[in-house]
Amino acid sequence: MNCRDLEKNSAAWLQGRRPELAESIAEHTGKCSRCALLLREEKALLESLAPLRAEPTAPDLWPDLYERIRTTTPHRAATRPWYAFALTGAVAAALAFVSLRPQEPVRELTLAPEDEVRIVRMAADVLPAPDPADDAGYEGMRATRSARQAILIGYAGDGE
Repeated sequence: MNCRDLEKNSAAWLQGRRPELAESIAEHTGKCSRCALLLREEKALLESLAPLRAEPTAPDLWPDLYERIRTTTPHRAATRPWYAFALTGAVAAALAFVSLRPQEPVRELTLAPEDEVRIVRMAADVLPAPDPADDAGYEGMRATRSARQAILIGYAGDGE
């Protein structure tokens, strides 16, 4: 046994829950004065708390409860009033009606060709603003925008 094991198991041994540790605890406390002091302090603490231990005030209720469960006759299965069943049926019917009613068909969106071109140009215009001081960068962005419009729309225009 080492110091850590003694710290972990000393309270259980002092309370009588681990009697098999008596020999190893006695051997270790004979060699380690720190653990011997710890064991004496824990023993003194448990002895001072002994008068404060509460006596069990309530009897074990499980045997009586088990006997009552075993001997009681079962109640009727349907103890709810009739309107509870009617309300449940009405809710079920409403849910069935809502979920099974015919749905409107999905309408297909059609756009005129000029609307498609306008939408593509608007999408192509959403670019970071070019730096006017950098002429090469500005011209490159104009060319990129025009090329993207030409690819998306299907024609080569001036990009404006």
